Amino acid sequence: MEIAEARRLADVVAANYLTWRRARAAREQANAAAASTVRPSNFALGQRDMLERLQSTARHVMKYDDIELQDIARNEIPVDRLHEEAHKLVDANPGSNFHDHLVKALLRWFKNEYFVWVNEPPCDYCKSPTTSVGGAAPTDAELRHGGARVELYVCTSCRRHTRFPRYNEVMRDQTWPLWRVGEPMGFETRYILDFTDHVWTEIYNEKENRWINCDSCEGEQSYDQPLVYEAGWGKKLNYVFAFGSDEVVDVIHRYTRNFEEVQTRRIMVSEDWLDKTLRDMTARKRADLPPSVRAELEERDKTEQSQLKTTLQRTAHSKDLVSRQSGSLEWRAARGELGTSGNQLTVKPQQGVHIVFKLGDTSADIALSGAAKKTGPSVELTPAQPDKIGSVFASKQIDLGASCIVDFTFRISNKDGRSAEGCADGFAFVIQSHASSACGASNVGGSGLGYEGIPHSVAVEFDTYANGDRGDPNGNHVSVQTRGNLPNSAHHDYSKGLATRLPPLNNGTNYHCQIIWMPSEKSLQVLLTDRSGAAEDVGTDFERILTVKDIDMIDVCGSPLAWVGFTAATGGLCQRHEISRWCVWQGIKSDPE
Repeated sequence: MEIAEARRLADVVAANYLTWRRARAAREQANAAAASTVRPSNFALGQRDMLERLQSTARHVMKYDDIELQDIARNEIPVDRLHEEAHKLVDANPGSNFHDHLVKALLRWFKNEYFVWVNEPPCDYCKSPTTSVGGAAPTDAELRHGGARVELYVCTSCRRHTRFPRYNEVMRDQTWPLWRVGEPMGFETRYILDFTDHVWTEIYNEKENRWINCDSCEGEQSYDQPLVYEAGWGKKLNYVFAFGSDEVVDVIHRYTRNFEEVQTRRIMVSEDWLDKTLRDMTARKRADLPPSVRAELEERDKTEQSQLKTTLQRTAHSKDLVSRQSGSLEWRAARGELGTSGNQLTVKPQQGVHIVFKLGDTSADIALSGAAKKTGPSVELTPAQPDKIGSVFASKQIDLGASCIVDFTFRISNKDGRSAEGCADGFAFVIQSHASSACGASNVGGSGLGYEGIPHSVAVEFDTYANGDRGDPNGNHVSVQTRGNLPNSAHHDYSKGLATRLPPLNNGTNYHCQIIWMPSEKSLQVLLTDRSGAAEDVGTDFERILTVKDIDMIDVCGSPLAWVGFTAATGGLCQRHEISRWCVWQGIKSDPE
């Protein structure tokens, strides 16, 4: 057969397939509408609500089968680049699965380059930060795209209102920059609905003959970690359903090891009724498929049911114990998704770990500069007085080639030890090789937080004031700042990572913090809790608020050794910055087991 004829036949086959898919979608829409209106009058309330939600989700998921919409999605995705990344990983790891690498590459791209998580949108008019003031009635235009829920925010600067519709409609014109969580690309996928308010995706792996979960808002780490929602996030699951082109399946067994406990929460309908309802919905989806295709799908159903039974015997490992990463700390806490103990990571001393520094009652082993002074068991970096700058560093340097935890408690307060709301400016934890008594430039004001101007340094700033000349995102954030070997700057052009949704840092509360340096990963992690703990209590639970990778600390410092300590500054507005229970460990590995 000539090439031209082969291409013509391929075009004909593709056109026929598209026609069949569109006709099938239309029939399913009609069947679903009919099923939703023809309903026995004696349905129990739970059965009615369950059926309405299953049918509504099935209709919604059908929109993702639209070939034109999938073409639009693929035009947004760097398909060639992702394939190239996956091929390189297969070449570097012979025997590994190209499909796995491609899905992970897609998750990385979506999470790190394309997806934008919005806690509070910037002001539509001046781009300043906003705060929530409740909801608003949707407009006709918003409703047309499924934006029945509209959040309202007020600008902290100009006081004008910004509308934020939560769209659920898949749009052709791409007038909205944020895509729905769970957007598929070309793989055989299923939409997963968790009745405790989350959705994600399952992708079918033909090589392994199984469905694999992945969560686009959590990124690559979510791939094939089905127990993370229960064991890591701490979700109290009840109903979890998979919606595909050819089936609707109860997949709760994939996502729990404790079905007996889960079953106590499955009280909407009887299990027999639910099983029959799902089988009926699946049968309607497959009604017009060729018998051979139906037989193949039924065999796959049997395999999946067998796999779901074995999932109950699986033991959760460390990757399953990671709490939710997307969303603010307050939002995740409100949803109960901080983890089974409300935290993400517990760091424990290991064999060979040793303390290289512990803050004592005297000034021995520390170097104080500027306004900093020793006050009993604590160090006051600045008093609540204007235009002050201070620093403290441990006299003994740390080895940047070894992992390290710096554990400390901080309190930011007014002169009376109470909340310093509206005051300035904040403090920073600093790793630097410049000098044992380093302190930032005194002519930059409080906005430099006492570290601006120190070369060969990395600073983790705890900033409590929004300085416009530093590009601060708000007046309550944590940011990792470095300019390499150049004098450091508090301007956010030099931010390597940022956490903005935090409890008020200058509310007079004692916050227990750990900063972890992992040279093997070149990563710096910031952990925080408002639970008090002694400096040597490295087993205290924390919430990881920030992780920054690809920091070459030795290259930045220009030395394998560096001093660690703290700086702070005030300007026209002032507050007290205090550090206590400060301890430095070397040779520590994080162990969430």
